[in-house]
Amino acid sequence: MNINLFNKDITLRDKYCKFFGNEGSDITEPYINLYVRFKGCNADCLFCEFKEVANHFNFRKYEEVLNEIRNKNIELRKIAFTGGEPTLNYNRFKDVLKHTRDVSPNTYISLNTNGLKLVDMFSDSTVDMLDNIALSKHHYIDELNNKLLGFKSISNKEISEIQSTHNRTELMHFSCNLVKGGIDTNDKVVQFLENANELNVFSVGFSSLMPVNDYCKENFVDINILELNDNFFNSKQFDDTGHCMCRNYLYTPKVFKDEHVQLYLKNTYKNQESTNSLIFDGENLRYGFGQDNIIY
Repeated sequence: MNINLFNKDITLRDKYCKFFGNEGSDITEPYINLYVRFKGCNADCLFCEFKEVANHFNFRKYEEVLNEIRNKNIELRKIAFTGGEPTLNYNRFKDVLKHTRDVSPNTYISLNTNGLKLVDMFSDSTVDMLDNIALSKHHYIDELNNKLLGFKSISNKEISEIQSTHNRTELMHFSCNLVKGGIDTNDKVVQFLENANELNVFSVGFSSLMPVNDYCKENFVDINILELNDNFFNSKQFDDTGHCMCRNYLYTPKVFKDEHVQLYLKNTYKNQESTNSLIFDGENLRYGFGQDNIIY
């Protein structure tokens, strides 16, 4: 399936991922997931591949990207703000988010953040423009989480207060990288899930490190450390042969509250040759992850 953006032909996937091993269904209508990457970060994660200090964001060009997609009548299914840390320049982030929501009111919008401005976002209602917040949290103990992030991040107490007072508990999601010395055993995975339940966070994702540098290679932990028991129910499984596999589970906590903890595992083997993902890196629109293909 081909589309044309800024006078360049782009090849999109023509099938969805396999579901529990069954052949994926055909993609009949073109759609795009847009990842908006802000450069610059307050954290110092040793496993991060995006440590640029540059913090430029071409707002005019971003507007043109959104208009081009809208004018071509292509479904913009998801927009994910990622980094770096998107909220490092908080006022600029809010301007970009508001414009995005105004232009594309029905698009699913998510934010990947290390929690730098999370308390402010709930205080000033910025979160009302978001559908999901993926909080980088790599340990259930504050001190160890701060060590992995390289700065003093939002605490368990602050997260608990947010989740107890805000009426959208489903908004928050924990995103955890498995790292040696961090979450690196099955027991720690379970404890992480129990801690999330205590904080009223009912969505957790775990990922193995991609081999982007020596630290990642030396501290890699296999995502398959999870040992299933009666507390885990495999609800979904998708795979794109040779590229990646995603598994979804429902975890039943020891002290059951309002709902199960949704558990998401992703194992990425290599980048896809064809993808429905576009990347705006603050200056250029690119095609796919880890590629140098500049569209605009």
